[in-house]
Amino acid sequence: MNITAVQVSGFITRSMGFTNTAIQQASHQAIALRLNANAAVIYNYRIDGFQDSFYSQSDRHFVCNSVISGTIKIIFGDSQVVTQYCLIILRHPMDNQKNTVTAHGKETQHEGTGIMGSGDEPHLGLIKNIFGRHKKVSSVKEVNA
Repeated sequence: MNITAVQVSGFITRSMGFTNTAIQQASHQAIALRLNANAAVIYNYRIDGFQDSFYSQSDRHFVCNSVISGTIKIIFGDSQVVTQYCLIILRHPMDNQKNTVTAHGKETQHEGTGIMGSGDEPHLGLIKNIFGRHKKVSSVKEVNA
């Protein structure tokens, strides 16, 4: 199992990819990328995991022209994240599980955080999926323009 964690302000990357190779299990995360980096920019990237693939933990992140794949909560966290022109691939979850493209974890109403997608292309497949859900009490729902 591999989790790549980035905690450097101003992190910029392009044309790379990270995969969490953990076997899908009933209640275990398989995060491929965890960002805790202010003003991070990810361009032409690939993030492959199972449950909770992309953990946008805190700060501000911009993800453009990238591929993100996984199950359960594909993009989640309590940050300001914008995805633009990304291909989001939802894998088949285990029995009795549902996929959610985004899950925002805002703790209080005073936080200026949220997840926004613009021009993304979700590949939902033939299974039941949810586009966005609240992870915490004060979470905001995704706006897809």
